[in-house]
This record gives sequence, structure tokens and C-alpha cells, in this order.
Amino acid sequence: MKPSRIHPISSTLMLIPFLVLSSLKVASAQESHDLIKAQIVQISGQTLYLNAGRNQGISTGDTLTVYAGVKNGHIRGRLHVIASISQSCSAEFLGRPFSLTRGEEIYFSTVAPPQKQIAQNSASPDSVRRKSIMDEKSTFKTSSRSNVASPVITGRIMTGGYLNLSQSRFSSLDPGWIHQTYASPFVNLMLRGRELPGNLQFDVNMRWSYRYLKRRPISPANLFSIYNIKVSKQFKAMPLLTVSVGRFYNQYERFSGFWDGVMLRYGSYSNGVGVITGFEPSLSSQGFSTSVPKHSVFAYASQNIGPVWSSSEISFNAMYPNNGWMNHLYWGLHQDFRLGRSLIGGSVQVDRDPTQGKWTLTQGYLQGRFQLIGGLSADANWLKQRPYQIWLTPDPISYTRTSYGGGLSYDFSSGYISSNVSVEKSDLTRTADNYSLYGSLQRSRFWQLGFSAHGSYWSDHSNKVLSAGLGLNRWFGQDQFNLGYDFYRTDFIGQAVVTHSITAHFYVPLMKKMILDLQTRFDIGSVTQNKSVYLSIWYNF
Repeated sequence: MKPSRIHPISSTLMLIPFLVLSSLKVASAQESHDLIKAQIVQISGQTLYLNAGRNQGISTGDTLTVYAGVKNGHIRGRLHVIASISQSCSAEFLGRPFSLTRGEEIYFSTVAPPQKQIAQNSASPDSVRRKSIMDEKSTFKTSSRSNVASPVITGRIMTGGYLNLSQSRFSSLDPGWIHQTYASPFVNLMLRGRELPGNLQFDVNMRWSYRYLKRRPISPANLFSIYNIKVSKQFKAMPLLTVSVGRFYNQYERFSGFWDGVMLRYGSYSNGVGVITGFEPSLSSQGFSTSVPKHSVFAYASQNIGPVWSSSEISFNAMYPNNGWMNHLYWGLHQDFRLGRSLIGGSVQVDRDPTQGKWTLTQGYLQGRFQLIGGLSADANWLKQRPYQIWLTPDPISYTRTSYGGGLSYDFSSGYISSNVSVEKSDLTRTADNYSLYGSLQRSRFWQLGFSAHGSYWSDHSNKVLSAGLGLNRWFGQDQFNLGYDFYRTDFIGQAVVTHSITAHFYVPLMKKMILDLQTRFDIGSVTQNKSVYLSIWYNF
């Protein structure tokens, strides 16, 4: 791709900040709560995989409330987080399933909505019009005039641990098993301060864990991670201006990632522009490092245009490493349009190739979901990637990976059915096909049990993977119990490996603000056997 082909696009993208600024006169200075934005990167049976995790404040056992819009939207449903690591998590539907597709961008909060709001949102999410920017009112002046606002400190402390006992061998003919024990207790603290003196607010998300591995000790065994420690200030003379300092993730666009630095933002949560300067946190230790200074300018806008809801993001980012890596310059653009239950959107990232001195498309993504009739909808997606890996010198742009697919889903009063077909290609591997089917029934007439079933088949015409599973769930008041069975069969290099898995999950509110989450899993196979337990107790305040 020649630079001349990018210039017209760049000049067009530069207009977005001015369009955003023109609509900020009535935008609110602060929002009722901040939503997390993530993409569904994979769906396997009843399990969803998101590209957001502990770094974004998502912990194992969390309940994610999914909204229809970017701010105060109608509640689509809830997800329960099965497991969360630094940059990704897996989740399952909590309660009634709702329509989600691979590649879809969703907005959610780890803070449970008020019970009154849940009741009001029991209808279809598309029956309520999302607020336009023209409907917003500034809350800054109201709180300033009242002089009765007191500091509000909310948060969650969670403690627990994970234990895994495993044994494995290279093949079913190998008489010797390798035994391994892994254990990891942890403590996670999240704090949020609002209405503080001086119009300050703060956000903290940190975690301590101890990691024990019997056969090969992990170094360091004690791991202290700071995902977010940010202080923000608004100004009485300019209520739309916010200055944030510390470690944070830029939630207003999806391209620049994590920062140790300073952000100046002018606007509301829905519409605004901003600039950031600082450093990239250490990729290896997650600690503070001055090795990669970086800078970013960005703009974002989300509003109703008649019956169509539109969400736009754009950013220009520059990284100037002083550790021998090459400079990294890139543009990012994302656009979504939603009409009722139908959605079309996409993302583009264009990087400056330091070896050839020209701009190169490193990521292109398109998705569409279209309501056909009643609860029947169709979806399609396309993704092409040539990820820029800054630590690879002298050629940081890697090989090309492409995937595309589509499917049908049907959402009815007591359940959900979906099917999907996708194709994956890359410069290094064979073309692979994937077929999947999922269905669930929220509550049957038989003892109010909920049922789910899934199956998938993956093949690159040489290697094959088959998986299938069944699930049962039952609510006892506020307590939830899930029981599942999964079957896996893999055929790689002419060797068939079969594994059976049984999972059990207990979700029990102990007190008004305390919750116990217990998960167990047993894997029995010809080359691997695992027993694992996850236990967490968390208290909201």
C-alpha cells in the first residue's frame, strides 16, 4: 500500500475531532458510571472469550452487566466470568442468554445496576431509545451548587485461591506420568472515589498473588500487579476538562492501550477529544519503565442520528523507544452503526512500516448483525491482521492472518439457538474450517432446570478437533448451581486423544454484600488428567 493512498483517508479522519467539538456544548461533565468495552474474540459452546481481563478491572467470579449502548443503555443481559487473566477472560451467560456474535463489540460494567433499573429493563433492549447527546445535562454544576455532596468511596475486595493437580504423558503408550501441582492464593482490591474535595476522583485496581509450582519454581513467586491507579480532576471554570494522572487504560479508544502518564480530555464519556503523553508499562514485569515513551491524540463520538445510533473512535499514536526498538507510528479508526437489533461496524489500523518507509494496513475488521424476522437474525464478520510487534527488530510486522464467517441465531422467550461457520487462513498454516452450534433453554417445566448444549468441529484437513457438551443450571433463590459435561477429541499427527471433563459451579451470596464463588473441574483423558478447584469470596462496599 503506497503512502499516497493513505493521505486522503488521514485528512478525512482529522475532521472527526472538529465534529466532536461542535457537539460538546451540552455534553455532561461526568457520567453515572464508566463502562468497559471489549470484543468477543471467540465463542465455544456456552463459553464466551473477551479481549479484556484483569488489566481492565475484570476478576474471576465477576458479574458483567451488558448494556445496549455506550452510556446508560438498556440492559441486554448478564455474564458470569469463569476465569480472567491480564488481557482476556472467559465468561458464560448468567440467567437468560441473549444474542451475541463472534467479533461483536460489547459495553459492560462490573458494577451491578440498581434493582429498579433491572426491573425497568426487563423488556426488549430495543424498545427503549438510547439517550442522545442532546438529552444530556451537566451534573457538575448541580453538585457544585448544592454544597451537600459528600465523598463517595466504593469498591470490592476479593480473596481466594486456585489449586490444580495434574498428570500428563506424551502418548497413551507412554507408561510414565508426569505429576504437577500448581497453587496460587490471591487478594484483589478495587477502589473508586467520587465527589472528593477539589473535584477529584480516583480509581485503583491492584492484585497480589503467590504462585507455587512443584516441579519448577516460578520466579518471582510473589507477584504484585497494579492495573489501574489513577487520579482525575475536573475544573469548575471548565467543567468538560478532565486531567488524569497515573496508570490507566484509555477507555475512550481501543488502539493505544495502557499508560503510565498524563491524559487531558475535553468532553463527556460519550463525546470528546484528548491527548496523552507518558510511557508504555513494562511488557515483562508490568512495572514502570521509561524504555518506551509514547504519545497519543484521540477523538470519540457516540450519539443518535435519527433512529440510528452511531459510535466513532479515532486516534494517532507515536512510540519512540530508547532501548533499540524501532519507532512506531500508527492510526486507528473504529465505527459502529446500530438500528434496532441490526448492527454494522468495523475497525482499521494503519502502521508506518519502518523497514520500507510506507504506511501499511495491519488490521481490518468488519462485522454485521441483521435482524431478519421476529427473533431470527444473521451475522457475518471478516478480519485481516498483520500485527505490529514492536519488540521484533528489524521487521516488526508479522505474517498475515485472515478469518471470515457467518451464522444464524434465533432468540425466543425462554431460550436461544445459534449456529456459526468460519474459515481461518494464515501465511504459516493450512486453511482451517470451524462449525459450531449452541442452544439453551432458560427454565424448563422439569424442576425449573435450565439446559444448554453445544458442539463444534474444527479441521485444517489434516488435523481435527471435535468438542461437544451438555449443561444444567438451577437457581435456588439468589443461589445458582451449574453442572456441565464436555467431550473433546483431537487428531493431530495421526494420534487421537480423547478427554472427558466434568465441571461444577456454585454461586452463593453469603450476606448482603458478600458472595462466594466455587468452581471445580475434573479432566480425564488418555494423555492428561486434571483436578482443579477455584474459590473466591468477595465483598462489595
